[in-house]
Amino acid sequence: MAGNINLAVVGAGRWGLNCIRAFSGFNDVDLSWVCSASVPSARSALGSVALKSAPMITADFNSVLSDSKVDAVAIITPGSTHYPLSKKALNAGKSVFVEKPAAFRSRDVLELVKLAEKKKLVFAVSDIHRFNPGIIRLNGDLKGGLFGKLDYVSVFHAGNGPVRADMSALWDFFPHSASISMFLSGESPVKVSAAGGSFLKQGIEDVVTMKLSFKNSSAFAFGSWLYPLKKMEVVVVGEKLYSVFDDYAKDKLNYSGSPPRLSAGRFVVDDDGAKPVPVSGERPLTGMLRHFADCVKKGRQPINGGMPAVQVARVLESAQKSLAKGGSPVII
Repeated sequence: MAGNINLAVVGAGRWGLNCIRAFSGFNDVDLSWVCSASVPSARSALGSVALKSAPMITADFNSVLSDSKVDAVAIITPGSTHYPLSKKALNAGKSVFVEKPAAFRSRDVLELVKLAEKKKLVFAVSDIHRFNPGIIRLNGDLKGGLFGKLDYVSVFHAGNGPVRADMSALWDFFPHSASISMFLSGESPVKVSAAGGSFLKQGIEDVVTMKLSFKNSSAFAFGSWLYPLKKMEVVVVGEKLYSVFDDYAKDKLNYSGSPPRLSAGRFVVDDDGAKPVPVSGERPLTGMLRHFADCVKKGRQPINGGMPAVQVARVLESAQKSLAKGGSPVII
């Protein structure tokens, strides 16, 4: 693509504004439209963002799609709207970046992927931790053999809200948990089990646990809106090394001694304390949106689209079935 990308952002809430700020920092992206249910609220919110030029603001999504100059649309709206808005945008000839989850059924995500391929457009699903420097460093060290055999991955993601009205904590937190686990293990899971509780509203789980069974390792995840601390932590346990990634810590990534081992019938611990591991300071959101813009500009397929996006949806779809069965394992 020659020239700048002409972009529209749909959704001007907290996260929508974060995306607008990131896109506005790219010299080759022009923000031409902001679509929001409330034009006055969007106009007021945009006052806090340093923009190169004032975008048009509308509550009519069709106005955005009918603008032939728009190359791409970023959809940052409630989860239940992601699939229909993405489909409509792709059919209108616009590349799409959409917040997770892309849809609540894997067949719908696959439909969007195939539609984008047919129209030679870019379709990307928000997968922010796939662009997190700490997670990328962990992946490289796992592949490089530093950890030896991977035993398990643990992902803890929680906070005191925000509570979603149109989806459970499974669909809010676990797109990250599933993606991180598959990225670090280098495999797709073969089986999943999930359990949860609905404390605020019956039928919408606000606390969820999940186990993913891979051929060579396992992953365990916890996610909740009902938790007194904002926390995002990934623990990797290998035969040679422990690691802890804490997304809210100053030293985000730390490696420490090997897990306990059995020697002459006794457990032996070789641990000389946690040591910080340097990682890039690039913000994952910036890296993810930069990747999307580059893909649109160069006509490439994103790493957070295609079959990886479909596979995440399949994992969550199977986890939802396990939730309905009271935690019974489900083959993926």
